[in-house]
Amino acid sequence: MGVLVLAREDGLNPKRVAATKGGEYHSPCPACGGKDRFIIWDKLNRYMCRQCKKRGDEVQYRRDFHGLSFLEACQKSGIAPKDKMLPKRALSPFSFLPRIAKIPPGAWRKEAEAFTRYCHEQLKKDHFALDLFHKRGFSNATIDRFHLGWNPTSLWLERSQWGLEEGKKLWIPKGLVIPTHDLATKDLIRLKIRRSDWHEEDTLPKYVEISGSMPVPSVYGDPKNKLLMIVEAELDAILLHQCAGDLCCSMALGGASKRPDAEAHKLLLNASRIIFSLDVDSAGAKAYRWWKDVYPNLKLYPPPAGKSPGDAFIAGIDLRRWVGVVLD
Repeated sequence: MGVLVLAREDGLNPKRVAATKGGEYHSPCPACGGKDRFIIWDKLNRYMCRQCKKRGDEVQYRRDFHGLSFLEACQKSGIAPKDKMLPKRALSPFSFLPRIAKIPPGAWRKEAEAFTRYCHEQLKKDHFALDLFHKRGFSNATIDRFHLGWNPTSLWLERSQWGLEEGKKLWIPKGLVIPTHDLATKDLIRLKIRRSDWHEEDTLPKYVEISGSMPVPSVYGDPKNKLLMIVEAELDAILLHQCAGDLCCSMALGGASKRPDAEAHKLLLNASRIIFSLDVDSAGAKAYRWWKDVYPNLKLYPPPAGKSPGDAFIAGIDLRRWVGVVLD
């Protein structure tokens, strides 16, 4: 197929700028963006980014930007790997290759939007559920802006109804509904439920991401803000945006072990200051080491009380002032 064809299929729209090495094309980089920093030499079937320094052939392109393993990339490229071609185990976290996440199918987005609207209306009718949000510091304006909701009963639905492959029933538990919309398109791309019936001995998770959701971090606020704050839970990120959205952009990973996709990686590379404020526990500490290696301009700034910014708010901490200290 070739690197040039792959780049066109990925929507990069490479432009021919010279006849160098049989034809040179420039485009934005799939990893770090820009305008024309990504160079493709068509006849050589190779590429290079002048900023993030990613480079290679068709196989490496599929690994860098499609998230494939070496063997998967060879298979897609129609190349038979030889033993001597197998890559050595990466020794550096700087070899991190973010995957390109795909938007959920149209049927999923349609059903998710309808479900979110229904749950938002249910929330307004249920004083108990609304109080759960109010106690966590959320204003009615924030609840409306981010379409937060309440699912009053657990559901088990046919997966085909949401445009998903057949399998076990689609589980949508009872609880607080937290949708994520794409910053640019405003499409609903991710849906999460904080279960109301969860308890410490429960073997199932407290937060359930609905099958079919786009596996990406949730971003709130203007990415052009000089300060990017990384937290674990979406509710924490939304609360930070409510309290200090003019001071920072907040990113919720959705779990301490989650890694950024290609778009989030691009945002992080362009951020001048990254503040790491995941939950204060062993998982958060382990994650910090990885993030610090990959993003050297990242600074550890744990919540001032409890495990999370949400806990700190409940403990009486002024989150806006807490964020402002980083800027001083």
